[in-house]
Amino acid sequence: MKWLPAVASAVLAGLFTTTVSAADPVEIRMSWWGGDSRHKVTQDALKAFEAKNPGIKVKAEYTGWTGHLERITTQIAGGTEPDLMQINWPWLPLFSKRGDGFADLNELKDVLDLKQFSPEVLKTATIKGKLNGLPVSITGRVYMFNPVAFKKAGLDIPKSWDDMLAAAPAFKKVGADYYPFDTTDLNPWYAAVHYVTQMTGKSFIDPDSNEIAWTKDEVAKGLQFYVELEDKGVIPNYEKSSAEGGTKLELHQKKAWIEGKLGGSYEWDSVWAKFRDPLGPQQDLVPVKTLMFKGAKSEGLLRKPTMMFSVSKNSKHKKEAAILLNYLMNDPEAVKILGDSRGIPASKVAADMLVKEGLVNKQVAFAHDVIMNGDAPQLSTFFEHPKMQELYRSTMEQLSYRKISVKDAAARLVDEGGDILAKATR
Repeated sequence: MKWLPAVASAVLAGLFTTTVSAADPVEIRMSWWGGDSRHKVTQDALKAFEAKNPGIKVKAEYTGWTGHLERITTQIAGGTEPDLMQINWPWLPLFSKRGDGFADLNELKDVLDLKQFSPEVLKTATIKGKLNGLPVSITGRVYMFNPVAFKKAGLDIPKSWDDMLAAAPAFKKVGADYYPFDTTDLNPWYAAVHYVTQMTGKSFIDPDSNEIAWTKDEVAKGLQFYVELEDKGVIPNYEKSSAEGGTKLELHQKKAWIEGKLGGSYEWDSVWAKFRDPLGPQQDLVPVKTLMFKGAKSEGLLRKPTMMFSVSKNSKHKKEAAILLNYLMNDPEAVKILGDSRGIPASKVAADMLVKEGLVNKQVAFAHDVIMNGDAPQLSTFFEHPKMQELYRSTMEQLSYRKISVKDAAARLVDEGGDILAKATR
C-alpha cells in the first residue's frame, strides 16, 4: 500500500497518545450501527480504552442498520445525541447543510491526529471549512471478474472496455444466457456515470454548488453507452436480469452469478467478499485496475467515505470524545481489535498496520489500492440522496425497456435531478 511507511505512521500516531486519569472522571456516550461482529469488537475496543483512560467512561449505544437513521434523527432534533456518533456519509446534508451540525474537529486537533488522513479524505467531510467528522474508511467502485467464466469462453480477463465488448460473442458461444458483465440495481447508472466521468473529468453533481454539473448531451453519451452494452450482448437488459427473482434478489444471490454465467461486475471494493463467497472453491473473483474508455481524461473513479465518526456540537465533553475518536482511529491497540470491521481504515497508520500484519485479504487490499491511488473527482454528498437514487433507478429501467429515448432520459435526469437538489439544499 502506498499510504505511508508503517514505522513513520506509528511514530506520528505515538505523538497523539493521550490518556486521562481517574482523578476527574467523565462519562461520554458513543453510538453506532452494525452486526454482531462489529458490536463485539467495538465493545472490546471501548473496554481497552477505559483501561487506558480510567478517567473516561463510555456508554455504548448500538443497533442494527434498520431504524438507526430514524433514531439518530430524533436524538439530534431533541439535542440528546451521543457525544460520539457513527454517521453515514450521505447523511451529512440531512444534519449539517451549512457545516454547523456537528463539532468542528479542526478545533480538537490538539488531541486528534488529523495528519493520518489525506487532505482529499478530510475534504469529503468538510462543509464550509468545518470538519464535520473523520471518515472511518474509504470505498470505491472496482471492476471484478470471474476468471473461470472467461476461461470457459476462451478469453483472458478484460483489461479494457474494448476487451469487454469483444468478449460478448465468445460468451454467447458458451450459452445464450452467458454475459461477460452484469449491471444489477443501480449498476446501469454507475456504468453510465463512469463513462461520462472519464470523458469529462468531473462528477455528475458539483460537490461545491450541489448542482448538476453535466450537460444533457454529456449525460446522453453515458446513457447511449449503456444502451450499446445491452444491444451488443455485453450485459443482460432489465427484463432478462429481473427474470430470476424479480428485483428482490441482489446480484450475489442470483443463480446466474453463482454458476458463473455472468463474468463480472462493477462493485464497491468493501463488499468484495459478499460477491466472492457464493462462487465457491471452483471459481474466483479478481479485482482489476480500472478499465479505461478511449478518449478518457481521467480514471473517473467513484470514491467516497463509507461512514464517519462525528462529535456532537452539543457535547459537554468534546475533548474526551475526541480522545476516544483518536484512539479508535489511530491507536495500534484499537486498530488491532477493530480490524477491518468497518472496512480498510482511512487512517494511514491503521491501514498500514492491518496490511503489514496480514489482517486484510490480498484481493481486497489490491482493490483498495486501485481506489486510493486512482484519480477520482470528489463526489457530492447529494449523489446518493434517496430521491436521486429513486430517479436513477426509474429512469434507467424505463430506458432499458425502451419506454423512453436516450435524449428524454438525459433530460429527465438533468431537469428532475436539478429540482430534487434545489429542494434538498434549501
